[in-house]
Amino acid sequence: MANEVSKWDKASTIPLSELERYDYRARLDSSALKKIDQVFSSCLEKFHKMTAPDYFKEKLEGDHFTDSFRLNSMLIKEWDPQWQIRATRRTAIAEHPDLPNYIFKIYDSAPGKGHPMANTLRVPMSQKLQTAVVDCQLDQIVIPQKALIPLFPKEEIAELDENAINDAYIVMAEKMPMLSREEMFERAKKNETLPDQLCQLPIQTGYGDCCWTNFGLLPNGKTVVFDTEPLYWELGIQTEESNEKFERNFTIITSKDSTLKKCALRGLEELRRSSQENDLHTYEDAAQRQIDKVLTY
Repeated sequence: MANEVSKWDKASTIPLSELERYDYRARLDSSALKKIDQVFSSCLEKFHKMTAPDYFKEKLEGDHFTDSFRLNSMLIKEWDPQWQIRATRRTAIAEHPDLPNYIFKIYDSAPGKGHPMANTLRVPMSQKLQTAVVDCQLDQIVIPQKALIPLFPKEEIAELDENAINDAYIVMAEKMPMLSREEMFERAKKNETLPDQLCQLPIQTGYGDCCWTNFGLLPNGKTVVFDTEPLYWELGIQTEESNEKFERNFTIITSKDSTLKKCALRGLEELRRSSQENDLHTYEDAAQRQIDKVLTY
Protein backbone atom coordinates (compact mmCIF):
# COMPACT_ATOMS: atom_id res chain seq x y z
CA MET A 1 0.00 0.00 0.00
CA ALA A 2 1.25 3.47 -0.84
CA ASN A 3 1.73 5.51 2.31
CA GLU A 4 3.06 8.76 0.94
CA VAL A 5 2.36 11.15 -1.88
CA SER A 6 5.48 12.77 -3.25
CA LYS A 7 3.81 15.35 -5.47
CA TRP A 8 0.60 17.33 -4.91
CA ASP A 9 -1.01 18.54 -8.13
CA LYS A 10 -3.73 21.08 -8.64
CA ALA A 11 -7.26 19.77 -8.22
CA SER A 12 -9.51 20.96 -11.03
CA THR A 13 -12.63 20.22 -12.99
CA ILE A 14 -12.74 17.77 -15.89
CA PRO A 15 -12.77 19.49 -19.31
CA LEU A 16 -16.16 19.12 -20.96
CA SER A 17 -14.54 17.39 -23.93
CA GLU A 18 -13.46 14.52 -21.67
CA LEU A 19 -16.94 13.69 -20.39
CA GLU A 20 -17.53 11.45 -23.42
CA ARG A 21 -15.10 8.96 -21.86
CA TYR A 22 -17.70 8.27 -19.18
CA ASP A 23 -20.66 7.72 -21.52
CA TYR A 24 -22.60 4.59 -20.51
CA ARG A 25 -22.31 3.18 -24.03
CA ALA A 26 -18.55 2.92 -23.59
CA ARG A 27 -18.65 1.42 -20.10
CA LEU A 28 -21.29 -1.33 -20.11
CA ASP A 29 -21.61 -4.75 -21.71
CA SER A 30 -24.10 -5.38 -24.53
CA SER A 31 -26.80 -7.01 -22.38
CA ALA A 32 -26.87 -4.10 -19.91
CA LEU A 33 -26.86 -1.59 -22.77
CA LYS A 34 -29.86 -3.22 -24.40
CA LYS A 35 -31.95 -3.02 -21.23
CA ILE A 36 -31.04 0.59 -20.54
CA ASP A 37 -31.68 1.66 -24.12
CA GLN A 38 -35.10 0.02 -24.05
CA VAL A 39 -36.11 2.10 -21.04
CA PHE A 40 -34.55 5.38 -22.16
CA SER A 41 -35.17 5.43 -25.91
CA SER A 42 -38.82 6.46 -25.71
CA CYS A 43 -38.10 8.60 -22.66
CA LEU A 44 -35.59 10.76 -24.50
CA GLU A 45 -37.95 11.35 -27.41
CA LYS A 46 -40.59 12.59 -24.97
CA PHE A 47 -37.99 14.63 -23.10
CA HIS A 48 -37.06 16.66 -26.16
CA LYS A 49 -40.70 17.50 -26.77
CA MET A 50 -41.27 18.41 -23.13
CA THR A 51 -38.36 20.81 -22.95
CA ALA A 52 -39.92 23.24 -25.39
CA PRO A 53 -40.10 26.77 -23.88
CA ASP A 54 -43.90 26.69 -23.49
CA TYR A 55 -43.68 23.50 -21.47
CA PHE A 56 -41.10 24.98 -19.11
CA LYS A 57 -43.17 28.13 -18.67
CA GLU A 58 -46.30 26.15 -17.85
CA LYS A 59 -44.56 23.87 -15.33
CA LEU A 60 -42.48 26.52 -13.58
CA GLU A 61 -45.05 29.08 -12.61
CA GLY A 62 -45.01 30.82 -9.25
CA ASP A 63 -43.78 29.22 -6.08
CA HIS A 64 -43.02 25.87 -7.71
CA PHE A 65 -40.04 27.42 -9.44
CA THR A 66 -38.66 29.35 -6.49
CA ASP A 67 -39.36 26.96 -3.62
CA SER A 68 -39.08 23.40 -4.90
CA PHE A 69 -37.49 23.16 -8.28
CA ARG A 70 -38.19 19.55 -9.24
CA LEU A 71 -38.25 19.84 -13.01
CA ASN A 72 -35.98 16.95 -13.94
CA SER A 73 -37.58 14.33 -11.71
CA MET A 74 -40.98 15.64 -12.73
CA LEU A 75 -40.05 15.07 -16.35
CA ILE A 76 -38.74 11.55 -15.81
CA LYS A 77 -41.97 10.62 -14.04
CA GLU A 78 -43.91 11.85 -17.05
CA TRP A 79 -41.68 9.82 -19.36
CA ASP A 80 -42.71 6.63 -17.62
CA PRO A 81 -44.87 6.37 -14.47
CA GLN A 82 -42.98 3.24 -13.38
CA TRP A 83 -40.07 5.38 -12.22
CA GLN A 84 -39.78 5.58 -8.44
CA ILE A 85 -38.36 8.91 -7.28
CA ARG A 86 -37.03 9.99 -3.90
CA ALA A 87 -35.63 13.47 -3.54
CA THR A 88 -32.56 14.56 -1.64
CA ARG A 89 -31.29 18.10 -1.16
CA ARG A 90 -30.13 18.67 -4.74
CA THR A 91 -30.43 15.28 -6.41
CA ALA A 92 -33.35 13.01 -7.18
CA ILE A 93 -32.66 9.28 -6.83
CA ALA A 94 -34.60 7.35 -9.47
CA GLU A 95 -35.16 3.60 -9.82
CA HIS A 96 -36.98 1.61 -12.50
CA PRO A 97 -38.33 -1.95 -12.11
CA ASP A 98 -36.85 -2.98 -15.47
CA LEU A 99 -33.38 -1.89 -14.33
CA PRO A 100 -33.09 -3.40 -10.83
CA ASN A 101 -29.28 -3.39 -10.77
CA TYR A 102 -28.92 0.38 -11.14
CA ILE A 103 -29.91 3.65 -9.54
CA PHE A 104 -30.02 6.96 -11.41
CA LYS A 105 -29.04 10.33 -9.94
CA ILE A 106 -30.73 13.32 -11.53
CA TYR A 107 -29.65 16.85 -10.77
CA ASP A 108 -32.84 18.37 -9.46
CA SER A 109 -32.10 21.78 -8.03
CA ALA A 110 -32.82 25.36 -8.91
CA PRO A 111 -30.41 27.13 -11.29
CA GLY A 112 -27.41 28.54 -9.48
CA LYS A 113 -27.64 26.12 -6.56
CA GLY A 114 -24.51 24.02 -6.17
CA HIS A 115 -21.61 23.66 -8.55
CA PRO A 116 -22.75 23.39 -12.21
CA MET A 117 -20.83 20.14 -12.78
CA ALA A 118 -20.83 18.53 -9.33
CA ASN A 119 -23.40 15.82 -10.12
CA THR A 120 -21.79 14.99 -13.46
CA LEU A 121 -18.35 14.76 -11.90
CA ARG A 122 -19.45 11.94 -9.60
CA VAL A 123 -18.41 9.62 -12.43
CA PRO A 124 -14.80 10.81 -12.97
CA MET A 125 -14.30 10.87 -9.20
CA SER A 126 -15.56 7.29 -8.89
CA GLN A 127 -13.03 6.30 -11.56
CA LYS A 128 -10.22 7.97 -9.61
CA LEU A 129 -11.29 6.12 -6.48
CA GLN A 130 -11.47 2.79 -8.32
CA THR A 131 -7.93 3.33 -9.60
CA ALA A 132 -6.70 4.05 -6.07
CA VAL A 133 -8.41 0.90 -4.74
CA VAL A 134 -6.55 -1.20 -7.31
CA ASP A 135 -3.18 0.57 -7.17
CA CYS A 136 -3.05 0.65 -3.37
CA GLN A 137 -4.56 -2.83 -2.92
CA LEU A 138 -7.42 -1.57 -0.76
CA ASP A 139 -9.12 -4.94 -0.58
CA GLN A 140 -11.69 -3.88 2.04
CA ILE A 141 -13.19 -1.13 -0.15
CA VAL A 142 -15.56 -1.25 -3.14
CA ILE A 143 -16.44 1.65 -5.45
CA PRO A 144 -19.63 1.19 -7.51
CA GLN A 145 -19.40 1.40 -11.28
CA LYS A 146 -20.84 4.67 -12.62
CA ALA A 147 -21.51 6.17 -16.03
CA LEU A 148 -23.21 9.15 -17.68
CA ILE A 149 -26.39 9.01 -19.75
CA PRO A 150 -26.54 12.06 -22.04
CA LEU A 151 -29.94 13.66 -22.55
CA PHE A 152 -28.87 15.44 -25.72
CA PRO A 153 -26.62 14.63 -28.70
CA LYS A 154 -22.96 15.33 -28.00
CA GLU A 155 -22.93 18.16 -30.55
CA GLU A 156 -25.58 19.99 -28.55
CA ILE A 157 -23.88 19.29 -25.23
CA ALA A 158 -20.63 20.72 -26.60
CA GLU A 159 -22.40 24.02 -27.19
CA LEU A 160 -23.93 24.23 -23.72
CA ASP A 161 -22.77 26.70 -21.13
CA GLU A 162 -20.97 24.96 -18.24
CA ASN A 163 -23.80 26.00 -15.93
CA ALA A 164 -26.16 23.66 -17.81
CA ILE A 165 -23.97 20.53 -17.70
CA ASN A 166 -25.66 18.97 -14.67
CA ASP A 167 -28.96 19.08 -16.55
CA ALA A 168 -27.46 17.50 -19.68
CA TYR A 169 -26.67 14.14 -18.07
CA ILE A 170 -28.18 11.55 -15.77
CA VAL A 171 -25.70 9.68 -13.58
CA MET A 172 -26.24 5.92 -13.42
CA ALA A 173 -24.65 3.86 -10.68
CA GLU A 174 -24.40 0.20 -9.83
CA LYS A 175 -26.90 -0.63 -7.08
CA MET A 176 -25.31 -2.18 -4.02
CA PRO A 177 -27.05 -4.47 -1.46
CA MET A 178 -26.07 -2.61 1.69
CA LEU A 179 -26.76 -3.86 5.21
CA SER A 180 -27.92 -1.72 8.13
CA ARG A 181 -25.79 1.13 9.42
CA GLU A 182 -25.83 -0.43 12.88
CA GLU A 183 -24.21 -3.57 11.52
CA MET A 184 -21.74 -1.49 9.50
CA PHE A 185 -20.50 0.29 12.63
CA GLU A 186 -20.38 -2.95 14.61
CA ARG A 187 -18.22 -4.68 12.00
CA ALA A 188 -16.10 -1.59 11.39
CA LYS A 189 -14.94 -1.64 15.02
CA LYS A 190 -13.58 -5.16 14.48
CA ASN A 191 -11.85 -4.46 11.16
CA GLU A 192 -8.17 -3.76 11.79
CA THR A 193 -7.15 -2.95 8.22
CA LEU A 194 -10.03 -0.69 7.15
CA PRO A 195 -8.94 2.48 9.05
CA ASP A 196 -5.69 2.87 7.12
CA GLN A 197 -7.35 1.87 3.85
CA LEU A 198 -10.05 4.54 4.15
CA CYS A 199 -7.35 7.14 4.84
CA GLN A 200 -5.76 6.33 1.49
CA LEU A 201 -8.82 7.46 -0.47
CA PRO A 202 -8.39 11.21 0.19
CA ILE A 203 -4.59 10.94 0.20
CA GLN A 204 -4.45 9.34 -3.24
CA THR A 205 -7.36 11.12 -4.94
CA GLY A 206 -8.27 14.28 -3.00
CA TYR A 207 -11.70 12.81 -2.19
CA GLY A 208 -12.98 15.45 0.21
CA ASP A 209 -16.26 13.92 1.38
CA CYS A 210 -14.70 10.84 2.97
CA CYS A 211 -17.17 10.33 5.83
CA TRP A 212 -19.39 7.59 7.22
CA THR A 213 -22.52 9.17 5.75
CA ASN A 214 -21.21 8.08 2.35
CA PHE A 215 -20.16 4.53 3.32
CA GLY A 216 -22.16 1.32 3.41
CA LEU A 217 -21.55 -2.32 4.37
CA LEU A 218 -21.90 -5.10 1.80
CA PRO A 219 -22.94 -8.66 2.73
CA ASN A 220 -19.38 -9.85 2.01
CA GLY A 221 -18.08 -7.54 4.75
CA LYS A 222 -16.49 -4.96 2.45
CA THR A 223 -17.16 -1.24 2.72
CA VAL A 224 -18.71 0.53 -0.27
CA VAL A 225 -18.15 4.24 -0.94
CA PHE A 226 -21.34 5.13 -2.78
CA ASP A 227 -21.40 8.95 -2.88
CA THR A 228 -18.55 10.31 -5.00
CA GLU A 229 -19.81 13.81 -5.71
CA PRO A 230 -16.80 16.15 -5.48
CA LEU A 231 -16.88 18.94 -2.95
CA TYR A 232 -16.24 22.54 -3.93
CA TRP A 233 -12.64 22.48 -2.79
CA GLU A 234 -11.92 19.47 -4.99
CA LEU A 235 -13.27 21.38 -7.98
CA GLY A 236 -10.77 24.16 -7.55
CA ILE A 237 -13.31 26.86 -6.72
CA GLN A 238 -14.51 28.64 -3.63
CA THR A 239 -18.06 29.71 -2.87
CA GLU A 240 -19.54 31.28 0.22
CA GLU A 241 -21.16 27.96 1.13
CA SER A 242 -18.06 25.84 0.66
CA ASN A 243 -15.77 28.37 2.31
CA GLU A 244 -17.89 28.60 5.46
CA LYS A 245 -18.17 24.82 5.77
CA PHE A 246 -14.47 24.26 5.15
CA GLU A 247 -13.32 26.89 7.62
CA ARG A 248 -15.81 25.70 10.23
CA ASN A 249 -14.66 22.08 10.01
CA PHE A 250 -10.97 22.57 9.44
CA THR A 251 -9.38 25.92 10.17
CA ILE A 252 -5.76 24.86 9.93
CA ILE A 253 -5.52 25.45 6.16
CA THR A 254 -5.25 29.07 5.10
CA SER A 255 -3.89 28.87 1.54
CA LYS A 256 -6.32 30.30 -1.02
CA ASP A 257 -5.46 27.94 -3.90
CA SER A 258 -7.21 24.56 -4.03
CA THR A 259 -4.62 21.80 -4.20
CA LEU A 260 -4.78 18.06 -3.87
CA LYS A 261 -3.03 18.45 -0.53
CA LYS A 262 -5.80 20.69 0.76
CA CYS A 263 -8.46 18.32 -0.55
CA ALA A 264 -6.72 15.35 1.07
CA LEU A 265 -6.65 17.18 4.38
CA ARG A 266 -10.32 18.01 4.03
CA GLY A 267 -11.14 14.35 3.34
CA LEU A 268 -9.07 13.14 6.27
CA GLU A 269 -10.69 15.69 8.56
CA GLU A 270 -14.15 14.54 7.41
CA LEU A 271 -13.15 10.95 8.20
CA ARG A 272 -11.75 11.97 11.59
CA ARG A 273 -14.81 14.05 12.50
CA SER A 274 -17.42 11.49 11.39
CA SER A 275 -15.51 8.68 13.10
CA GLN A 276 -15.47 10.64 16.33
CA GLU A 277 -19.23 11.26 16.06
CA ASN A 278 -19.85 7.52 15.68
CA ASP A 279 -17.43 6.38 18.43
CA LEU A 280 -15.05 4.81 15.90
CA HIS A 281 -11.93 5.88 17.72
CA THR A 282 -9.52 3.63 15.81
CA TYR A 283 -10.55 5.41 12.60
CA GLU A 284 -10.39 8.80 14.28
CA ASP A 285 -6.82 8.11 15.42
CA ALA A 286 -5.78 6.79 11.99
CA ALA A 287 -7.12 9.89 10.26
CA GLN A 288 -5.37 12.20 12.74
CA ARG A 289 -2.05 10.41 12.18
CA GLN A 290 -2.38 10.93 8.44
CA ILE A 291 -3.35 14.59 8.89
CA ASP A 292 -0.20 15.15 10.93
CA LYS A 293 1.87 13.36 8.30
CA VAL A 294 0.39 15.23 5.33
CA LEU A 295 1.00 18.58 7.03
CA THR A 296 4.72 17.80 7.05
CA TYR A 297 4.93 17.29 3.26
